[in-house]
Amino acid sequence: MYNGKYVGKIVNFSYVTDRKPRHFFKIWQGFGISTEILETLKDTFANKVVIRYFGRNFTIYKSDLKDWLDNDKSTDYIDDTDGYPDRQRILPTLFMTCRQMD
Repeated sequence: MYNGKYVGKIVNFSYVTDRKPRHFFKIWQGFGISTEILETLKDTFANKVVIRYFGRNFTIYKSDLKDWLDNDKSTDYIDDTDGYPDRQRILPTLFMTCRQMD
């Protein structure tokens, strides 16, 4: 839970979260996850991140949790568009496996 909203769940050792086109960071060509959530995930048995992307096509992106925590692969970003500063880690889709669904 983040800011009172459910933003994902742990299923079979994977953190599963849904994203819409507005959640895609074009400048980094990737997605973000709150550092608060990433810190929580480090304390669980989750070792994968699964993003279910509801864009033009439904796409599933999979990555290792360690890639989100790796400073050489991910970028820090602070989103305060809703008035609440949210420190996020952005991971480019280059470091994820991608599978488009019909």
